[in-house]
Amino acid sequence: AELLKMLKTTKQPIIMTCNEPMGLWGRRNQNWRNARDRFLRQAELIQFRRANKQAMIRIAKRVLKEENITADLVALEKLVQANPGDIRALVRDLQMICECGIEHINLASVETQLSRGLRDQQLDIFPGLQGLYQSETANDARLVGIDLDITPRELLAWVSWNNSSVFKDRNTLNRAAITCSVADQSLHTMYTNLAYRSWYWTSQLSTLSASVSTSKRHEERISLSYPEFMRRGHEPSRRKSLISKLSELSGSSLQAAREELWPPLAAIHESGELTDPQDFSLSIELGLDGGEHILLHGLNKSLKSTKEIVEKYNETTTSTLAQRNDDEIIHEPEERVEEKLPDEGQKKLDMF
Repeated sequence: AELLKMLKTTKQPIIMTCNEPMGLWGRRNQNWRNARDRFLRQAELIQFRRANKQAMIRIAKRVLKEENITADLVALEKLVQANPGDIRALVRDLQMICECGIEHINLASVETQLSRGLRDQQLDIFPGLQGLYQSETANDARLVGIDLDITPRELLAWVSWNNSSVFKDRNTLNRAAITCSVADQSLHTMYTNLAYRSWYWTSQLSTLSASVSTSKRHEERISLSYPEFMRRGHEPSRRKSLISKLSELSGSSLQAAREELWPPLAAIHESGELTDPQDFSLSIELGLDGGEHILLHGLNKSLKSTKEIVEKYNETTTSTLAQRNDDEIIHEPEERVEEKLPDEGQKKLDMF
């Protein structure tokens, strides 16, 4: 409300930057469209996106045409590849190449310019992972991993989450899982050994797990998904309470419970091979309610069978707690009242 009031009354230009527009409209607000419309009546929304390869080449040709300079297509493609989506860096490189007074840009002049130094680059997570899984060699995967704008911990989480959907062969998936396991162990070494390059090895092993675990190349587009356990602030309320209970039970932080305890626990129960949703023993010991129990097993809460499980779970929980209370009452030791004997040295009144 205060922000809208300021936008209405101010006489000065205001520039607001927002990485996540839904945070401004209200993530949990059902009427977020109305909130967005109220803002857009007072301001204009400008979205910045990286230019694609074709647009970059068109811009480069337009700039060179105005300067009466020709260029080979392969040279422009090489230059665009070195500046993914960054128009300003592309124009700057063209300017540096043309400062030598050349009238035609070939591949050799582009490679000379690129060899002078590296510029800051970053890849969005989904295109970056796409390139990572399509890498043919470990060195190609390493270069893609360097450009990904995420930490090694996050890279490991993304790779370990998506490997199961990308790799179909069991042996390949097993090799990738072993590599991710070693990467995870390397990551936690940072707390015990300062000389060990934990971030380096975690990043390298994560890229190897996604690339050279299989000899089969993925030419088509790969379906990738966001790791569920990394959705902070977006979890269902049931899962928030479940993670809080895991944290209290284990004495760990919420982050450790979310990233270390919850994923394997959920994976074991959702598989259905080693667990039975009708077995309530573990959930009762963890202090879960019916909704958290079906969430642990990955059941659809709208199904009739799931509702029956919740009802049965609540009945079992009630009877179990009642039985425990009865057992505590039965086994409660009787309070023994020791009769105090009079002091032998004390005289009685009837002796006088």
